[in-house]
Amino acid sequence: MSRFSIGVLIAGLVMAFTLFQQRAFLFWMSPYAASRFTYGLNPFPESLEIADYIRSHTGKNEYVAVIGSEPQIYFYSRRRASTGYIYTYAMMEGHDFSLEMQEQMAREIENAQPAYIVYIDPASIPASWSPSKDSHWQLFKWFKQYKAQYYTRAGLIEIFRDKSRYRWGAEALGAPRSKWWIEVLKRKASANSVESRVNTRNKPENSHSTFPAKGVCKIKCVNGRSFLSLKKEQNYDQKEKQDPGHSGRADRAASARKRQPPSPF
Repeated sequence: MSRFSIGVLIAGLVMAFTLFQQRAFLFWMSPYAASRFTYGLNPFPESLEIADYIRSHTGKNEYVAVIGSEPQIYFYSRRRASTGYIYTYAMMEGHDFSLEMQEQMAREIENAQPAYIVYIDPASIPASWSPSKDSHWQLFKWFKQYKAQYYTRAGLIEIFRDKSRYRWGAEALGAPRSKWWIEVLKRKASANSVESRVNTRNKPENSHSTFPAKGVCKIKCVNGRSFLSLKKEQNYDQKEKQDPGHSGRADRAASARKRQPPSPF
């Protein structure tokens, strides 16, 4: 027997053994069971049903917001995202810019006025947030007020280990019967007129928000790579007092960025 034949035989045995080990996953499990087996209680199967509901109850040009790290809902529903934060993990980390990121997400949602909001509670499905002891929680304080003023519950998805229950419309009212759940919220019919009356008054933009006004958060692109550029203008003078070399380093960094070639995108 040649070396080539031996190699083919070994490769075939390895492949056959792998298929045998994974036979249940590859051939017997339903898509729901396969997702639960691989990803636990992450709401991937539920995203399809949620997206179908949103797509059938919204127009093609309407906006949707997902508060949590479930961007597949945007894809399946074929609706526009109200915010650039399709993942929320970074804003739950204990760094200097997490609060500004939460603030910007809230501003973007307020400006877009989405027809529907899908809310994944961090206490119910922490895998969608990955909170830590250093996390800020200002986003959820804002959302509690924003939801009460402008949205009403349209759906409640209760996730169990063996199945999920979908409650829509009047059936969605009441407390969840599972500790793992997702809430779908519809914008109130009177919400636009309420915001219109608020905006006609001499109040600052987004004056109903509970966030402090700190810095400006923008998305930039350098060499085709996107990253967050966060300007904390209010804290700049304080940093300069604490670290006299701060201004020089910032100027050198700004000069280096100017020498970067412009993005082709």
